[in-house]
Amino acid sequence: MMRSFYFLCFIWVFLGCNSVGEETPDEEWEEKTELYRRHTANEEYNKALPIAIELVQIAEKKFPQSFSLADAYNRLGLVYLNTKQYREAESYLKKSLALAKKLNSPSAAIHQNLALVYQETNRESLALDSIKEALRSYTAEPEVDSSSMYQAKVILVELLTTQQDYEQATEQLKEIAEYGLSSGDSSLIMTATSAYVWLNLHLGQYETAIQGAEKLLSYYKRNNDKQRYTNALSSIGGAYFGKQDYEKAIEYFKKSAEYKLTYFNDSAYIAVQLKNIALAHEKNNDSTTAQYYYKLYNRLRR
Repeated sequence: MMRSFYFLCFIWVFLGCNSVGEETPDEEWEEKTELYRRHTANEEYNKALPIAIELVQIAEKKFPQSFSLADAYNRLGLVYLNTKQYREAESYLKKSLALAKKLNSPSAAIHQNLALVYQETNRESLALDSIKEALRSYTAEPEVDSSSMYQAKVILVELLTTQQDYEQATEQLKEIAEYGLSSGDSSLIMTATSAYVWLNLHLGQYETAIQGAEKLLSYYKRNNDKQRYTNALSSIGGAYFGKQDYEKAIEYFKKSAEYKLTYFNDSAYIAVQLKNIALAHEKNNDSTTAQYYYKLYNRLRR
């Protein structure tokens, strides 16, 4: 049940390399790429989507079989992931992976992104295989991107937690925390804190989970990170649900849903919150209201 309370912290990792001997991307390509990055940085994924599609079309026409095309596939896959179009995300990320392998270019980031798709679609076994492949690929690269590698380890912690391998998840978290503190990587520390909250929800340590989630709220509010802010609200709702304080759980689930609707203007973002609200009302012996929210949830799922 607690699985439905968890929301992914999406990790944006790009290939960012050009092929030797390929046609050099022109000014139009660079402008569209920069616009894409601005939209994704502002979490404006619906605005980023048509630009990502254009970049793929340009790359397929002007420089097929290139690192730039693999990069474009990866970016489009990531936008589809963030707009919850998982079938399309998986398709383009697999295209990116196939081309990257053909060109013998680094593929760790693509494996990592595929792991996110599998994780979000509840295919934990595939997600675990992908994230382990990502970690193997990171260590095999000439220059290890330590920040991205440790972000991949956070995903591994989440998956280990889901599979109830709490001992190994805890060991991995300690390693991540040590690196985050020594490197001063606040973003990694907060991502690890999110995984720590998820672990504590699974362990039934709800007060500790709430304390961690409140730290996340403060950090994400300061950094204007809207999606992760709503995820932290939902985590607090999940903790209150575990404490059987269903009124408080409903309060935080509703806050998360309302915030997402306000900033993303897309009802697809609130499906899980609607289900959580329905569950909380059901547990609170309010079957009429629960059925109302179940109907809203099922409508969105269709």
